[in-house]
Amino acid sequence: MESHFSVKCVEQMLQILCLNQDYDYFTHMKPYFFQLLEIKSKVFEDFFEKCSDNLSLQIRSKWRYRKDHVYLLSATQYLSEQIVRQKLRLSAQQENESTGQQFSIVETQYLSKRSTFLSGSVNEQTLLTGSYGLEHLNEPKTFYKAERKSKVTYPISFYTYEFGWLLRGETGTQFISYLTNQSSESNLFKMKSIQVIIDSQWNRFRRKLVYQHLLPFILYFILFILFSTVVNPNNLSLKRCLEYHQTHKEEGRFYLDFHIFTGVGLLVLNLYFIQNSARKLSKTKTFMGTLTLLFHIFVLVFLIVDYATISTSFDNIIDCVPDNEEGDIAFRILTSLLIVSAYFMLLIQLRIFEAFAVFINLILRVIWETRFFACILFIVVASFANATFILSLLDTPDESTEKLTGPNIATAFLFIYRATLGEMYIGKYAETKQPSIYGFFQVIQTFILNILTLNLLVSILGDIYDRITSVYKAERYKAKCKLINENEITLNRDIIFKDIKYIVKAEVERLNRNGSDGSSTSGGEQGEGEWNGMINTITKKFKEVINEDKVKSEEGFKMLRVRVKQLAEQVSQNDQRQEEIKQLLLRVMENQQTQAVKDLEITETLKSKDTKASETQLIEEQKEEEEADQVESATFEKVRMNKINRMKSMRNRKVTTKIMPIKKQLEIKNQTQIHRKTFDL
Repeated sequence: MESHFSVKCVEQMLQILCLNQDYDYFTHMKPYFFQLLEIKSKVFEDFFEKCSDNLSLQIRSKWRYRKDHVYLLSATQYLSEQIVRQKLRLSAQQENESTGQQFSIVETQYLSKRSTFLSGSVNEQTLLTGSYGLEHLNEPKTFYKAERKSKVTYPISFYTYEFGWLLRGETGTQFISYLTNQSSESNLFKMKSIQVIIDSQWNRFRRKLVYQHLLPFILYFILFILFSTVVNPNNLSLKRCLEYHQTHKEEGRFYLDFHIFTGVGLLVLNLYFIQNSARKLSKTKTFMGTLTLLFHIFVLVFLIVDYATISTSFDNIIDCVPDNEEGDIAFRILTSLLIVSAYFMLLIQLRIFEAFAVFINLILRVIWETRFFACILFIVVASFANATFILSLLDTPDESTEKLTGPNIATAFLFIYRATLGEMYIGKYAETKQPSIYGFFQVIQTFILNILTLNLLVSILGDIYDRITSVYKAERYKAKCKLINENEITLNRDIIFKDIKYIVKAEVERLNRNGSDGSSTSGGEQGEGEWNGMINTITKKFKEVINEDKVKSEEGFKMLRVRVKQLAEQVSQNDQRQEEIKQLLLRVMENQQTQAVKDLEITETLKSKDTKASETQLIEEQKEEEEADQVESATFEKVRMNKINRMKSMRNRKVTTKIMPIKKQLEIKNQTQIHRKTFDL
């Protein structure tokens, strides 16, 4: 996506694409998927939701699953009878096929208008018998199976989502990590397509997590509890176990052998979890992964300390083990902390189950969001503890053990903390030398700690609980994303989701969902279940149509709002342009006025110049006229003489023209006379 494209431009483009029924545009947006997610636009969420559901099919068959839906992964959208049997583990008897039925389950194949391999020679029979796939079919097709009276069947809907590319490789890892970092109030977790993508991964991931983490950790936890608490009769160290062996020979030998056996098993599992936790931390780098790795390292230190005193000679072990009371105390403290941590880690592992995951995340979130309140409470309790410890010196300054708050400031802190939880010590205050002063401090302490602070804590916890329960479903999906992200190393996406193109969701349609497997015993219950399924199918279709119309109307209103905004912007732009035009006209008027003034000045100067020039021009014209008259008179004389000469020449020509024919006649007569005379002779 180019950097010069604004968010508003992208949203308008997606709104236009949402109005088109052809949603194949999304395939061209895969390279920009995470950039579009970063926009966090409601328009892209709507577009993503509409691009997801490409195929809806229904069959009627026996349902063998306890849940109402199951997720399948397939390389094609074609749902044949063989695929349904294989995926749902159905047999021909369970499907209740009839001999007179033309098609069984989903035998017919359909092709989209956009299929590139479909030629004009392909007919319906070819579609029924060929191996063509199904691409982007929007219209649902319903199939009902024939039934036997002794069997219970339900209509099953199949929905396909073309998001296999979001399950594989680095893209799938980044997508889950992105969802993990989102808040529970995000609209992404409300989208049906996002929920399907998470659930399809969770179903595969959960089985691996149970076998590779939960079951080994349960064994690891049991061995640790046995090793640290039950096996050792004198509570913990190997030195105590050996001492017990010296006093109880037969029973002590059993405890010693079992202690060593459980320790070896615990060490093997500990190394396995350390290696696994280190791999997780190197890839995900989460806070929970760091705590898990530290817990396993401390368990390893605990085992090393416990076995550090073992000698090769069993009889001399007691002599080799020094009687170190301080070391034994440190060992017991370490073991106590590790036991608390082990139970806490067990709760963390139980997040695999959705019911545990939400409440465990609730506890962790409460701890995190009350951190500032805990600091304030600690400071207030410490202030009253310090003041009460100083007041206790008034009673018995020499005998510190008989002080009201104890021998030191730490016991005074515990004293006030217990008073905050409700233990008032009214009888002890009355036995002191200054009961009035203690009573005054107790009133202030009760008001601040017991009334204000604890009520504030209750309100904070209630607010956090309300916020989490309001987004309970989104919190469930976020918990799944957290677990997948933390244990990403165990899920080899390139192998599990190889050649996966479609996510197929098979969902049973029924109104009465009280039974876990949907089975019934009587024919009346069977008929009621069948009618409920049909009614549910009809109501669902009506709801889908209503939702589609609602979505279309909302889209139309959105487009109208966008158009109104655009028109408002255009009007505002036109108003600005009109103001600019007015300013330009004012400038033009001012320029015209200044130009008119200049023109007047120029005309006045020209008039003054014209008057002078006209006088000189008149004189010159008079001279020119006189000269022209003289020239005309001279030319007139010349013309008159020319006319006279012309008239004379014309007269001469006329005379000559008259004389010439007479001469010719005379000559002809003379010649004729001469010829006659000659003839006579």
